[in-house]
Amino acid sequence: MDVMALKYLKNNKTIIAILLAAVALRILWMVFIPTVPVSDFLLYHKGALSILSGKGYRIYGYLSAYEPIGYSAFLVTIYFLFGSSIIAAKIANIVLSVVNILLIMAIMKQTGFNKKVILLAAALFSVMPIQIMYTSVVSTEVLFTTSLLLITYVLFSNLKYKDILLGAIIGIAALIKPYMMIFQFLIFVYYIFTEFNLKLALKSLMLITVMMAIVIAPWTIRNYTIFHKFIPISTNGGYNLYVNNNPYATGAWQDPFKIPNSPLKIYKHKNDEFWNEVKVDEEGKKLAYNWILHNPVDFVKVGFKKLANVFVVPDNAFWATGYLKDQKHLPQSVYSVINIITLIIHMVFSIAVLIYLLDRISTLFREHKLGKIHIFIILLMAFYAAISFIFEGQPRYLFPLWSYYIMAALAVAESVIKKYRGGKASYERS
Repeated sequence: MDVMALKYLKNNKTIIAILLAAVALRILWMVFIPTVPVSDFLLYHKGALSILSGKGYRIYGYLSAYEPIGYSAFLVTIYFLFGSSIIAAKIANIVLSVVNILLIMAIMKQTGFNKKVILLAAALFSVMPIQIMYTSVVSTEVLFTTSLLLITYVLFSNLKYKDILLGAIIGIAALIKPYMMIFQFLIFVYYIFTEFNLKLALKSLMLITVMMAIVIAPWTIRNYTIFHKFIPISTNGGYNLYVNNNPYATGAWQDPFKIPNSPLKIYKHKNDEFWNEVKVDEEGKKLAYNWILHNPVDFVKVGFKKLANVFVVPDNAFWATGYLKDQKHLPQSVYSVINIITLIIHMVFSIAVLIYLLDRISTLFREHKLGKIHIFIILLMAFYAAISFIFEGQPRYLFPLWSYYIMAALAVAESVIKKYRGGKASYERS
């Protein structure tokens, strides 16, 4: 953030109070709800420990490219500096949460929201249960949210070489979530809608893509050296495609090796929990593409189930409450209260975001113009919907969008207030 923004922060006691409240709530949750990593989250942790031990990035003892390296690499940095403790990873999440609040405020300041709305957004993010709960989970969610917000901040900045910087950040984000390898096309469309300049959009696309490729190149070279195959980031693409695009697909995760008559079963190791990741990646893609080609109607039906799992089903932060230290479990009464709270919050924000999208899209068609932040948010949500439609639907996949949900909901609220008071909302005047 610029010098003015830092000065603004230093002189604003409300912001400091919001940040302190955010930290305090997250520390309390971390202390009283001692979440332990399981599933993919445990693999990220063990992968980081494997690197620190000098054995390279291994999963179940095998040199691997199944789990993207980005989050494990982040953990390596944290563990190297502060010790190989899950507590260190959780504290890092708390720090990142503070950074995320500052980035949300900076983005909203860039795009013309007034001070009161910005402070309200920061306050909402700081006390939102889902944001608090996930700080105790050793997972990609908080870090990836930081990268996405940083991309947004740079996009709306006036930096001279911002496309190169965007390419670097998107490259890092892709090492966390491989689908970000195509995010530059969202930015390309964004420039088309906002600048009406094809040359500028193509130049941006080229610079971002080249820089992103440079960032991920060392990992790609490592994968080629080990597997003798071009694997830009991860081998889990075919795995995930097949899990969610097969005759028994439900729109949610299922064990691909236990799907009836699964052709991938032959690649599962008999003596441990792993599999031939390269063959599963190759065959999974072939099987999924073939099923989609021959079952387009079923593909669409399952696709909408995936969307429902992401955008309709509330995330009760099961990963932050279901697996606790010493094999303890959260009391059912507490878990029920959490479910009710997350359900209400999810419903309120979902309705607000739906109103926001209908209003902004209709405005775009009616007036052929729209504020840049709104174009970006619409494209971002469309991007996530497309990814979810093709791959998998889990409630936690909505997590990176909550920052934008807050912005959208407050934009709706401010528009309604301004409409009844007369005049336009602050960001509409900019």
